[in-house]
Amino acid sequence: MTHRLGRCSLIVSIWIALPLLTGCYTSSESREIRTERPAALPADAWPVLDPAPAEGLRDATPEIVPWFALAPGVSADSLSTEDRARLAKPEYTVTWNQVCGREPGLGLLRVYSEPDEPAPADPGLARTQAQFNDLLTGRFEFNACFVTSDLVQSPGWLEAQRGENNHAGFGGGTLAGESGKLTLSQLGTTLGLESGVRIELPTSPPAVPPRGLILYFCTLFPNEYEHAAVERFREHGWAVVCFDTSISPRMPRDPEAVARLQDLRARKAELERQNSEYFRVTTRLHTPEENAAMRGRTAEYIALVGRIEDIRRGWLTLKTEDQVEPVAGRAAELVDRTIAENAYAAEAVLEYLRRERPEIPQSPLVVVGMSAGSLAAPAVAARLAARVSAVVLVAGGADLFDIAQHSTLKRVGITFRADEQTPAPESLMPALHAAYLRRTRLDPWAVAPSLARTPVLTIFAQGDGIVPTSNGDLLWERLGRPDRTTFRLGYTEPHYELFYCLSRHAGEIARWIDVKSRDPVARVWSE
Repeated sequence: MTHRLGRCSLIVSIWIALPLLTGCYTSSESREIRTERPAALPADAWPVLDPAPAEGLRDATPEIVPWFALAPGVSADSLSTEDRARLAKPEYTVTWNQVCGREPGLGLLRVYSEPDEPAPADPGLARTQAQFNDLLTGRFEFNACFVTSDLVQSPGWLEAQRGENNHAGFGGGTLAGESGKLTLSQLGTTLGLESGVRIELPTSPPAVPPRGLILYFCTLFPNEYEHAAVERFREHGWAVVCFDTSISPRMPRDPEAVARLQDLRARKAELERQNSEYFRVTTRLHTPEENAAMRGRTAEYIALVGRIEDIRRGWLTLKTEDQVEPVAGRAAELVDRTIAENAYAAEAVLEYLRRERPEIPQSPLVVVGMSAGSLAAPAVAARLAARVSAVVLVAGGADLFDIAQHSTLKRVGITFRADEQTPAPESLMPALHAAYLRRTRLDPWAVAPSLARTPVLTIFAQGDGIVPTSNGDLLWERLGRPDRTTFRLGYTEPHYELFYCLSRHAGEIARWIDVKSRDPVARVWSE
């Protein structure tokens, strides 16, 4: 009987793969009959989070977060009727505010709604604003966020609390009404209502009962092509929850470098002022000396922006051989804690849906990751274990240490330095790399073997430079050589072109999910 089911599964999978066998891509199918339960990750693989800071943030989050606040020294009694209405206008209405999840991954999940903003009188301006919002969010409408205590205690979060990250002119100027009595509230920012792992939850009950639930983990920069793919999954009858993947570790900051930030920012502001003066001169031609000075200031400004960002992002200090093991351990810890946030967020969302949205089924349950999302998705699937029916990994890879060192996308991932402006010695990197792989628990390299009996579809672009192809091949091997599709692109950056291909072939992916999520042979271990 098992042999007959296996042949049926093989025939159906080949039928699904046929559309992928023409054009610039090829497919291969795992021929192994997966009947053994995967080895679960040990409990100590998961970072322990202290729920207390998240609980404090929960208690500080009101149900109504306003757009506007009173200007300093202004009494509410002095407001006009119009300004009173503005003051009462909510920026967010928080509908769920609970610390949830399963230990040790407790975190704060907040679900919120945003009122519709009145359309500008100028239709062209309205279109421009809508296009700009779509560019920022990739057309995803995030309406929830999951925040861990790690984030609440991070330097970046504390800076936001103090208003240090706000753009000049925001929060302190006259921003509403002609009376000058209202300012733009910064409460939503200080509460981090769009920080952490942002999440797009379904906003209304489905018209037709969904066939199951897809947890979709977005790229580093969500875009309209993957949004189109998500819409195809919904058209196929699936409910989809989208996660703005957390993948950049919060690195420690060097105290001496941080102490220099104030002076660096002051110099940056001075360069901005001097160049503004240069461009205000329109009544005469600039002299060659003035032009040369402007170019010099611009080059210095660009270097300063990078230096300030490097200090704010932080790095791990590595100078000598005896530091290799402890630094590798710290790197593995930072990576694991970052990846775990996505798994903990998924777990919290499932708890929320169970308690508040029972009309959305949680079985079959499928995990899909794209690019950065595919680096976190294996750990998500491992955390949810037998609840997961199938996994799709697009443009993924194993060994985040190696990806961070060789990706063409810089300033992402783990950074090692001897000091503020000197990279770590190259001679120490091989030993550091090996020590990292021994210590990490949630890197796809470590997690993949635990998914070796889970139906997995891997999709890669040959010649990928963002997540190097060699790391994609390594992931496929570590997973046990599951179903695979390889696109041969390369007109610009194959990684980006794969986004476009994803939206075009989402229907084939959905059909693969349909079959694998109900295939009794593929799922026998989870019964």
